Amino acid sequence: MMQCRRLGKTVLLIVIFFLVISQSAIAYNVSRISVEPPGALVPGTPVVVSIKIDLPTQPLFPLSHELRYTTELEKPKWDPDILAGGIEYPAIIQGGKFNSLSGFELSNPRVFGVQLQLEGTAPNVLQTSNITLIRIEELNENGRAIDRSTTESRVTILYLKEIPCCIEPMDETLQRFKSHIDENTARGVNTSAAERKFTEAQNSMDAASSLPEQKYTEALTLLGDAQNSITEGERLLDKAWAENEITAAQIPINNADAVIAWYKTNDLRLTAILAKRELAVAYITEANEAIATGNYSQAREKAHGAYELGNESYNIALSGQQRQCLGRFCNFNLEIFGFLIIGIIVILLASTGVYFYCRKHR
Repeated sequence: MMQCRRLGKTVLLIVIFFLVISQSAIAYNVSRISVEPPGALVPGTPVVVSIKIDLPTQPLFPLSHELRYTTELEKPKWDPDILAGGIEYPAIIQGGKFNSLSGFELSNPRVFGVQLQLEGTAPNVLQTSNITLIRIEELNENGRAIDRSTTESRVTILYLKEIPCCIEPMDETLQRFKSHIDENTARGVNTSAAERKFTEAQNSMDAASSLPEQKYTEALTLLGDAQNSITEGERLLDKAWAENEITAAQIPINNADAVIAWYKTNDLRLTAILAKRELAVAYITEANEAIATGNYSQAREKAHGAYELGNESYNIALSGQQRQCLGRFCNFNLEIFGFLIIGIIVILLASTGVYFYCRKHR
């Protein structure tokens, strides 16, 4: 007898458990939603939303629950049709931003869905905003939403005065980028890669400016593309400037190498010249490594140091070469001058001897 009572209690608890579960489970599913017109909306635009809601036949929609639907559209009009036995049964057309269908209407075993149509107008906004186009949720007997029972669709409402405000700052950024290109062109930097990015950004800007107000989100995407092109263009420009500095720094090093080669053939001391030259080459290496890691400012700094050291090495080598050449030229002139003096003396002595010889035999 006791076992039967325990078994009865167990069965009762199981039944109660499944009843609670069935009451708290989501009793609907949105299988289709369409919006006309699609995309972002201008205030005052008429909107039509069509929703297909499926209801299960087992378990039935709870009698004590209700299906509530809301919107933030202006002047909303709701037209719900209850689907039962393959037939649409029109319900009363409803107004207002909050409406619902009761469990009494939806718990009929023949009811398998609802075809809901919403008509309204896009509201005025003070800034571009996302609003609730439609929200559907199942409420329990206490008027609270069942967990995970909310289905929501949102839409962007445009604040039209914002569109020019987005384009104008981007145009200023583009013109600033152009001035950076011009400055580097004057330095002799190869700006071709940056100029291609400028053209890309300009094309995106022109496309964004030409779009109608309803294409606001597309315009924002194009403005984002323009900003990306400008950012990449500035990076390429910075890199090209650093590379140009390295190329300029290599010139005095090459000049110093040419003079060093002359020194080697003339067996002169090269310690001071080579020390500065090797340090300049090390700076060039560090500058190239800085470019590889994207640190263009450090690359330009190292290239500038290499340029100065290369020039110092070249000037020291060149001045030594000039002094060496001058010294050899002076020695050469003294030798010639000595030979000339001796030659002149010989000529004078010979002339004197001839003169006296002639007078003696006259």
